[in-house]
Amino acid sequence: MFTQDLPRVRNWINGQFVELAVSSPSSGTTQYLPVTSPYDAKIIGHVPLSSAADVAEAIAAARKAFPAWSGCTIKDRAGILIRFHALMTKHADLLSDMVVLEHGKTKSEALVSVSRGQDLVEYAMSLPHVSQTKILEVSRGITCYDSRVRNTMVLKPSEKVPYTMTKVVELLKEAGLPDGVVNLVNGTAEDHPDNHTVSAPDCDIEMTSTDVVESFSGCSGESCMAPSVLLTIGRQQDLIDKIVSKAEAIRPGRLDGQMGPVIDQVALDNITRYINGAEVSGARILVDGRRWTKERQEGYWVGPTVILHTNKQDALLHEELFGPVLSILEVATAEEAIAFENANPYGNGACIYTSSGATADFFIKRFNAGMCGIK
Repeated sequence: MFTQDLPRVRNWINGQFVELAVSSPSSGTTQYLPVTSPYDAKIIGHVPLSSAADVAEAIAAARKAFPAWSGCTIKDRAGILIRFHALMTKHADLLSDMVVLEHGKTKSEALVSVSRGQDLVEYAMSLPHVSQTKILEVSRGITCYDSRVRNTMVLKPSEKVPYTMTKVVELLKEAGLPDGVVNLVNGTAEDHPDNHTVSAPDCDIEMTSTDVVESFSGCSGESCMAPSVLLTIGRQQDLIDKIVSKAEAIRPGRLDGQMGPVIDQVALDNITRYINGAEVSGARILVDGRRWTKERQEGYWVGPTVILHTNKQDALLHEELFGPVLSILEVATAEEAIAFENANPYGNGACIYTSSGATADFFIKRFNAGMCGIK
């Protein structure tokens, strides 16, 4: 387990770490936030709150690097990505340990995160094939073509988990990425979309219950693809009973099959507040994760929580919550489920659980979410 003391986080601008002199009148940064490990609430480092001046410096570096970077051959850019992929593989254990330490994921979840990052790099490594210009004669005498832009970028990681990306930019430089192409500026403000899932009466109960529980509790629910709402078409008590049983069996910890803590006290308080509010409004708490908070003396712990709603206006059915909480609502028809999902402004993803091809086709054609699944 990676436990060494971590240094104070610094911005990465124009290929080097920039130490922010907070005592200097000319510095835009006047405050650092502590970074804590969710497992024991201990401070592992500090992250700066960058100012507009810090962001402007990073943007200037990206603009300066753009002409040379955009002029690089595809072969050269793909070569950098190949070397970066090899470095990610070499340092996968270190990267995953850093994720565990600062995020609270289990080791297996962290390794999967690193692996998914590598998957994206592998796709980008195919640049020589996917970046070919397309030329179309769109009208008589009028020809259009498209081409891939060689972008430079400024990245802002979450202020709650800044260290892993700090290591990643170091690996990018080691892989040969020119200075200024990728810059990292730390700060605050972020957004997390929620997802909806729908279970049809003909869904496979065993598979659906396993998938739903693993999805909403995986990474402590702190994933942009974690489902927060399950809409059951009609009464599906057998499915609900299975979900409850599997959620209750999860234990706190960092081993495979266990669930880690949430990121910090703010998240814990927010999750608890929503659960309390649902209970006051008349919703049934089928699995109560608040007991983990009472049982554990250190860290930010809340267990898998399953809530059965009867009031369609309950906050948890409509507002964002980044935690291991599943809200279940029974709807009468497929049309009602579609209307409910499409009315939500946080449509990052949606999924239909069914054994029917016709039902799957009905939902996929009508979901408004950006990513849709069939299971």
